[in-house]
Amino acid sequence: MSIQRTTYTVQGSTLSVLEAGAPSDPIALFLHGIPASAELFREVIKQVSQQGWRCMAPDLPGYGHTRMAAGNDYSVKGTAKFLNQWLQQEGLKNIWLVAHDIGGGVAQLMLTEHEGLFAKATLSNCITADTWPVPFIQRLINVAKMGMFAPMARWGMFKANKLFAPLKQSFTHPEVLNDQNFKAVFYDGKFHAKGNRAEFQNLLKSLNPKDTLSNMDKLAQVQTPVHLVWAMKDPFQSWDKPGSILENTFANVRVSKIEDSGHFVPLDATEDYVKAILEE
Repeated sequence: MSIQRTTYTVQGSTLSVLEAGAPSDPIALFLHGIPASAELFREVIKQVSQQGWRCMAPDLPGYGHTRMAAGNDYSVKGTAKFLNQWLQQEGLKNIWLVAHDIGGGVAQLMLTEHEGLFAKATLSNCITADTWPVPFIQRLINVAKMGMFAPMARWGMFKANKLFAPLKQSFTHPEVLNDQNFKAVFYDGKFHAKGNRAEFQNLLKSLNPKDTLSNMDKLAQVQTPVHLVWAMKDPFQSWDKPGSILENTFANVRVSKIEDSGHFVPLDATEDYVKAILEE
């Protein structure tokens, strides 16, 4: 099944989306987190589309090929509103929402803002309430708020060889992370290309757990079926924190645990992840 990039104009912004599957198939929408891009799901959507789903994986605002109009809101709440508007604009509904990391926080706000768009949701190793940001991302946020992320990136402070090794250490199967997918998923311009650096700085400045914290009461009212698919060797968003919080918050929830995977489960344990998310 071929994968293509499609662009959509939303609120004057350009949303870049990886797509696979037939237009007549039901929609599966995949949301990545930080510091990834839609490329995190490339192999996943290839396999899921072969099971009869039209898979769509956008680069979220601040990442990848997506370019936001001046003045747009990059926060998790702003991103949720932006994506819901895109879905309504395109007439997409009965959507299977699949999300990871910060994308999972966006997904939670999408559900509480416009639950009727979604048939079901799958959340994996994602943020919720005040379980984020993790220390490394908080340091980037602090630098971005001083207006220094983009200059530091331009000066070569975030070179690929400095980021590759520590990221690889977070994988249970480190052999799956190679130079090619590292650059495609994680080092896709945000650390070295002028326009991408500026977008990512805007995104970093917006990151704050206040929106996910204030969403928890609404989240408890969501009736959409939610499947928590959690990698259990995650040093960033562990089951004992966000996983258990979400299990105890959602009204209609079930859990699948992937024992042998780190945080970036769509890449670290692709086959197990695909099998788990496709379980009915």
